[in-house]
Amino acid sequence: MNYPVRTISLPVGPLRLHARLSRPENARALVMLAHTGADPVDQSLAVALAGREMAVMAVDMLTPQETRFHSDDDTARLAQRMVAALDFIRRDGDTEDLAVGLFARDHGSAAAIRAAAQRDAQVGAVVVRGGLIDHAGIQYLEALMAPLLVIPMAETALEEIAAQRAFAHLSAVHEIARIDTQDLAFRAGAWFAHWLR
Repeated sequence: MNYPVRTISLPVGPLRLHARLSRPENARALVMLAHTGADPVDQSLAVALAGREMAVMAVDMLTPQETRFHSDDDTARLAQRMVAALDFIRRDGDTEDLAVGLFARDHGSAAAIRAAAQRDAQVGAVVVRGGLIDHAGIQYLEALMAPLLVIPMAETALEEIAAQRAFAHLSAVHEIARIDTQDLAFRAGAWFAHWLR
């Protein structure tokens, strides 16, 4: 399903982040895809969400230069940028009326939890793929209210260990899904559809 795509320039301090918004006319929810590098899974998830008539805002959290030279554990900076994007969604006429979900992966996962905890009245569901989510920090894990789905990468046990450490501090609904990559779009889409009502 193809919907018109709106290109957005998001101001974050001295930087501007590039974003693309696709909104079906009868959308009831929006999922922000926090990109931290190219991944075909992000595209398949966007298609799955569109099939559920959800709006999608894909945001490049890193500038082109940062994509080449970024640190893998810059949680605070990425969280700040995600919060700025969430604030834009809350103010923008095309998105202000929509329930909001947040998807991130790898080193953006812990940042997504921080951002959702800081905007707990706005974010209704979070899905993260990979990453060491305990790096979000105890303060933010304890503050998180949005239901959280964690999808570990199949090739490492470190992420599952980190997830179990993080779960000890969560009061929010949380679940871990050990699934193949080809099932991710369906499973994540179902999570958002369930919680973003």
